[in-house]
Amino acid sequence: MNLRPMNAPEIKLILTCLRWLAARRPAPELKLLAEDPKRVNSTDWKSLIQIGRRHHVLGFIAFALDQNGALKSLPAEYRTAMAEELSMAEWKNRVKLEEFKKVSGLLQKENIPVIPLKGVDLSLRIYSQMPFRQMYDADLLIRQSDLAAASDVLFDAGFCLKQAVTKNRWHDLFYGARDITEKNNHGRVSFEKEGLDVDLHWSPKYRIGGHDIEIDVKSFWELSQARPELGQNVRILTDLDIAWHLLLHAAEMYDPKLIQLLDLAILFNRLADRQLTAAFEEHLLNLETSAKIKVKTLADDVRQILGDADAVPDENLETNGLLNFFLTQRRSQRYYREWTRGNGAHHRLKSPAGRFLYLAGYLFPNPDYYGRAAGFSMYRAHWKDLFKNIEIFLLSKIRRR
Repeated sequence: MNLRPMNAPEIKLILTCLRWLAARRPAPELKLLAEDPKRVNSTDWKSLIQIGRRHHVLGFIAFALDQNGALKSLPAEYRTAMAEELSMAEWKNRVKLEEFKKVSGLLQKENIPVIPLKGVDLSLRIYSQMPFRQMYDADLLIRQSDLAAASDVLFDAGFCLKQAVTKNRWHDLFYGARDITEKNNHGRVSFEKEGLDVDLHWSPKYRIGGHDIEIDVKSFWELSQARPELGQNVRILTDLDIAWHLLLHAAEMYDPKLIQLLDLAILFNRLADRQLTAAFEEHLLNLETSAKIKVKTLADDVRQILGDADAVPDENLETNGLLNFFLTQRRSQRYYREWTRGNGAHHRLKSPAGRFLYLAGYLFPNPDYYGRAAGFSMYRAHWKDLFKNIEIFLLSKIRRR
């Protein structure tokens, strides 16, 4: 995506909409948009729609414009595109919720309790009146002791292990046998069936500031609450626990999207400021310094940027490092994508030839990963990303020394 200046009308309008959604306070800028054709004409609506779709917030932007009387002022083609996004997102949400209930029902027959993470939970917890949050994978937290039984249930239902397409040309050859045990160092395993993806988590880990961060799974289960309307075996996390989980998930910066910031801002606004601050300070005590700084900076910046519907961040504020990274992937000292380790396949390879091919795979991109793209541009993009990750990895090693 091309770099958009932070003071571009479409960027300011997106943030105004998200700020209104998070705080639900009056947004004079949206009402002025409805009354002033010049403001409408000065906005690059095509770019706004592209950004909104990429970041999974277009439905929310359309809802904010509509609720403030501004949607009707848009040119017809863009107004139609947003109206279609609203209806499509709502329909997809209903479909995903039904798919979740089917999967949880299968696990219920084996008395396996589950806790939905992210999509299903948030759609009911904070977006019940705005059913536009897109859901993709069904992320389920299960107990480690239920992993084998839950995997068997999904296999019997026709699911198979999801084989992720790697960036590197030959690495798929070394990841054929997935280890569905507690030894899996990612704490999760993925299944798929006819377009439905199910991720089972039992010990979520997050890579932040060069460290692997774990959550207190035992506490999550003890404090969780039953939600029988979703299924007799379904429980949900407390507001504080889901906020902490999502904050760590976003702090990895693995695939940053504006929807993550909106999720966090709405959850933060649901919680009393003193309660949220005290809980997070307690969690932060257990983190390494580099991870602590990154997590705290993210939380503070989200609250500053989206926590007050009347405050428009100055384009020179340091917090815009967050927005620049989310919108353009331009890294800064505080915001960068973490170097993530693989599952260690190369350590299990006995053959020198196998080890050589595994390492050489880092230099040769996989066309399947890049949508069958070919040519020098694919190699250039791949190598640029590879060497950037190597730089981040080496810098994290140096900082720790």
